[in-house]
Amino acid sequence: MFGLMFAGLIGCVAPTNILIRLTAFGLWIVSSVWGLQLAITHADYQMNPSPFATCDFFANFPQWAPLDKWIPWLFNPTGYCDEISWMFLGWSMPQWLILIFAVSLAVSVSFFALQWFNKRK
Repeated sequence: MFGLMFAGLIGCVAPTNILIRLTAFGLWIVSSVWGLQLAITHADYQMNPSPFATCDFFANFPQWAPLDKWIPWLFNPTGYCDEISWMFLGWSMPQWLILIFAVSLAVSVSFFALQWFNKRK
């Protein structure tokens, strides 16, 4: 989600600059793919609980952004991955995130493709 936010902020800086626009599109697409992959993995933990397929016991953030150290009350893992603690309209949070990231990926790829087709006219 932070990647999507940063992609939007980067794109807003100078939308007419092709290098900044490509950077924003790249971050948007990569963040959508990465988020979709994580949401699918987490939904699988919830839908198919197994003692052999578990998530990490410790937060797995990059060293340059240790969010679990900066904001531990929000990012420190405290529960089990197969536990469903929130539902809306019958879907858990990872299931909603699958939908959100899939739509984001489809829109980002479509907008990226439209950038090149509009230039050729």
